Amino acid sequence: MKFKLACIGLLGVLFLNCSSDDDLVCAEDYTGELTAVESVLQGT
Repeated sequence: MKFKLACIGLLGVLFLNCSSDDDLVCAEDYTGELTAVESVLQGT
């Protein structure tokens, strides 16, 4: 009985902690010349 109650409680906590990332804002692509400490990424 305690195991079932613990499982139900855990599932409830997991569902209540879900959130959406609608407010996530991606940074714009960097442009311009590289500085002395930066290098070009290799590969595709």
